[in-house]
Amino acid sequence: MNKQTKLMLKCAEKMRLTIVGKVKYDVIRCAHCRGGSYVYDPLIDDTQAMAMVKAFNLACVPLPVGGWSAACTFSEFMPVGNGKTLNEAICECVAKIP
Repeated sequence: MNKQTKLMLKCAEKMRLTIVGKVKYDVIRCAHCRGGSYVYDPLIDDTQAMAMVKAFNLACVPLPVGGWSAACTFSEFMPVGNGKTLNEAICECVAKIP
């Protein structure tokens, strides 16, 4: 399992999603409320990443040197995630939330 897949699994855990079956070929499938399943990939899917922004009240800003930073504003610990893309910064931040 690669680093990105581990990161996405942590995000799925924080979002309290139900993982369906085993993670194969670094693809994570989650149960859908209407039955069936869907691919969970917040590093690519903007809708899934923005759901985490809303759920954890993240503040996202572009970095002057390029890339993005995301911070969890409701947590006393205030985890921060940085990434080349906005979605990567969001995932890094959510994975650090205690």
